Amino acid sequence: MGKQKKSKVGLSDKVLNLKKSSTKKKVNPFEVHFNKQKHNVLGRKKKCEQGLKGVSRLKANKKRKETLLQEYKNLGKSNSFKDKRLGEYDPLMTEEDKMIERFALERKRGHEKSAIFHLSEPEELTHYGQSLADIEKFEIQRDSEEEDNEDGRLTAKFTADAHFGGGSQDSGSDTEKKPLSKKDILEEVIAMSKKRKYEQQSEKESNVELTEKLDEQWKDVARLMALSQKKKKEDIQQKSEADDFDKTVRELQFELKGTPTDRLKTAEEIARIEKERLEKLEAERIRRMEGLSTGSTKSRLTHFSADDLDDGFVLNDDDKFVLRYNEGKLINEPINEKKSGAKKNVRFEGDDAGENDDDEEMEDDNEGENTGDDDDDGDGVGSDDEYGDGGNDSEDEEDEDSYSDLESDEEDEDSTTEQDKTETIEEKRLQQDDVVKEASREIPYTFSMPSTCEEFRQLVTNYPIRDQLTVVERIRKCHHPSLAEGNKEKLQTLFTILLEYIGHIAMDKPADWKVIDRLTPHIYELAQQNPLETGKYMQGLFSKRQATFSDDAQSRGRGNLPSMDMLIYLKVVSVLYPTSDFQHSVVTPAMLYVSQVLSQCPVTKPVVVATGLYLCSLFVEYTAVSKRFVPEVINYLHGILFLATDNDQGIKVCPPFKSRGVQAKMLTLLPAETPTRNCADTLRICNISALASIEMPDVDFRITAVHMCVKLLLRLAMMYECLPAYSEIFKPIGDVVSTVNWERYPADVQQTHQQLLAQLQKHVDSKRQHLAYSKRKPQPLKLFEPLIEENFDGRKKRKGSKEQIEQQRLQHKLKREKKGALREIRKDTQFLAREKLKVQKEKDDERKEKVKKLYAMLGNQEGDYKALLRKKRKA
Repeated sequence: MGKQKKSKVGLSDKVLNLKKSSTKKKVNPFEVHFNKQKHNVLGRKKKCEQGLKGVSRLKANKKRKETLLQEYKNLGKSNSFKDKRLGEYDPLMTEEDKMIERFALERKRGHEKSAIFHLSEPEELTHYGQSLADIEKFEIQRDSEEEDNEDGRLTAKFTADAHFGGGSQDSGSDTEKKPLSKKDILEEVIAMSKKRKYEQQSEKESNVELTEKLDEQWKDVARLMALSQKKKKEDIQQKSEADDFDKTVRELQFELKGTPTDRLKTAEEIARIEKERLEKLEAERIRRMEGLSTGSTKSRLTHFSADDLDDGFVLNDDDKFVLRYNEGKLINEPINEKKSGAKKNVRFEGDDAGENDDDEEMEDDNEGENTGDDDDDGDGVGSDDEYGDGGNDSEDEEDEDSYSDLESDEEDEDSTTEQDKTETIEEKRLQQDDVVKEASREIPYTFSMPSTCEEFRQLVTNYPIRDQLTVVERIRKCHHPSLAEGNKEKLQTLFTILLEYIGHIAMDKPADWKVIDRLTPHIYELAQQNPLETGKYMQGLFSKRQATFSDDAQSRGRGNLPSMDMLIYLKVVSVLYPTSDFQHSVVTPAMLYVSQVLSQCPVTKPVVVATGLYLCSLFVEYTAVSKRFVPEVINYLHGILFLATDNDQGIKVCPPFKSRGVQAKMLTLLPAETPTRNCADTLRICNISALASIEMPDVDFRITAVHMCVKLLLRLAMMYECLPAYSEIFKPIGDVVSTVNWERYPADVQQTHQQLLAQLQKHVDSKRQHLAYSKRKPQPLKLFEPLIEENFDGRKKRKGSKEQIEQQRLQHKLKREKKGALREIRKDTQFLAREKLKVQKEKDDERKEKVKKLYAMLGNQEGDYKALLRKKRKA
């Protein structure tokens, strides 16, 4: 055998082959997931027969570390790093383009910063608007009027002025100008201002002259225009009148436009303003009642100075009268005294203040013959001494003569003035008494909240009906819930007080039903303001009455008839609360109480009949919307009709009625009895209290009760038309109606009876279908034969229209996405929990390591310390 050839593969190739073989990942069989299918269908494409569960998990964790973990780490941090490099987020730019753009931008920025220091570039520098290059060349610009020499040299004049004449190039004279002083400057300014004013004045005069000239010329032109306007007016008049459209347009032109108004006030603001108004009126009424009228409470007017011009005040002739003098003599007098001729003293402000002397008082009395006493003190009125300061001796003598003439009449004047004063005082006192009486008769504007019904009755007893409503309204306004804390509870107390009050009124004989009608709106508004508490109060009221009625019915075998106040409360319930609800916290107890009264109160007197008919009318009102069937009402009305029959037909009745006895013919109308009226009267609640003392009813009451019963039955027959048991409910009613002798009743009762019979006859012949099972198509038995399709394409066909199929597809997709989203959320939560646990473990490990180091350091210190102690002991 020949020798085997050695392989030429070197060591490096072997190592390379090992690396390549090691890079191939081996699939872990435990991480491979096989997707099973229920049925293998031929021709169906299979998706993901097997999947690498571990690989997909690693990819998902890696993605979460890059996204969710970074967001969790940056949670609560406001700072962030943004890459603002040029072209970093532009996918269309290559790396080379990005570098070129960035390099160009960097060179541009560097050029802009350092360009201001590059002096090599040509720039034109200026000084006070002149180029420095021209200044350096000493090129002086000359005026156009100047002329240079032919050879371009400077003239001797220019050299003298420019070089040695102070540098003034435009000096017109050889002499130097002196600087102006302040005085010269001011004079120059004044002269300029005068010159400007003169120019303005002259311009104004020229404008006035031109205007007058134009006015004169305009007159000639206006005459020609007037003639043309007359012709135009004549042409317009000849035209036809304006049509309706033109009239409407003109009306719209002159129609008033809407103006903005103040905003609407809230209920709290309205209540506060109303309370303040009532408090103000009450304060004024108390002042009038105490005798402090408006006129007597005015403060006395103070002294008016001579410089006071009464700016901002309007003084009428009746309010203010000013005395006028000329050289110490009175030249005018009040108008009232001229008419009446009465002599009254004029009192000055100086007299009231006590500043004048006795002589001045005498002069005032002298002047009082011609002047009157005004209510207000005069302005600028002085004494005669003030006027006599600058006078002559002759004027003083005349004053002395005037005093001597008045000495004889002083006593008469005193007596007349005293008499006038007493008369005026007496008149004022009588007027004041009238004002006090009138104020005491007025209704107070503010009231405190009464705590009980007795206090409220004492408060409103002396007032008529209208004033009682005013008192209730003012109490409500003064205690509005928005004004103060606790007013809501006070209004709840007022609600209970008003209910008790109308109950007391209903129990009175005779009852004032107008007060109850007018207080009902206030009770309704109070119930709407606090529905919860008022509902609890009404619920408790009916529950107590029903419990009392039940106890009496069990102990005595019959219940007591409800009082008048309870009948009023039952009527108020239909106003305050909705009666059509299936179950209500107030209406339901009230209906139970009424039904119990109708079924357990024996009918023995006319008052029981009237009360029962009233309760039946309330029930009809309660159930008008809901059309709820109430058997107690039908039974009670059936019994009322039974009382009107002759009881010879063998008709059966249910309690509380009896088929035998004296009460069984209570409402029967005998042949010999004739009604006093041609028509039946209406039965009202105000007539119930008058029937309490009557044992047997009269003819009019029988007719009225039967008529009301028939009308209620007619309403119920129309209301219960939709009930399936209509014929069974009203069959007993029809039997009783046929036994009553209606020929004895008035025409209106017979007409109502005919309407009831026609309504009942509608449903007598109506046929009803028997109960039967619903007809269904018989379902065949399930067969296990295979469903063979002729044209099979491998797709699952769904039934329904395109819209239904699309909707089903979207619903399936939504369900699948929802499940996937929930699954991802659970995985994200688990990933965050693992990361939090990892961070917490790292912190714990770090803490433990630090604790170990501390213990080790302390151990070393303790060892060193003990070693030191041992050395000391040995030493």
